[in-house]
Amino acid sequence: MNWPHFLIPFILVLDDLHVLHSEAVLNMLSYLLEHMPPQMHLAALTRTDPPLPLARLRVRGQLLDIRADQLRLHKTRPPFF
Repeated sequence: MNWPHFLIPFILVLDDLHVLHSEAVLNMLSYLLEHMPPQMHLAALTRTDPPLPLARLRVRGQLLDIRADQLRLHKTRPPFF
């Protein structure tokens, strides 16, 4: 499959990914993630790890993984704004 040649990098943001349970949609999303164009990046916001090839995306630098402990305010550490 040949992706259109976009010149500008972009980020695909998937919020509440933990509510996605359809196997067909997860398979389609897995295929998309495995065949992303180089200028595409993924930001997945979820409460649990979905059954997607996330480890491979992390290694390639194509995934922004935001965990609850990273969002939590800490008494010993001032918030960054």
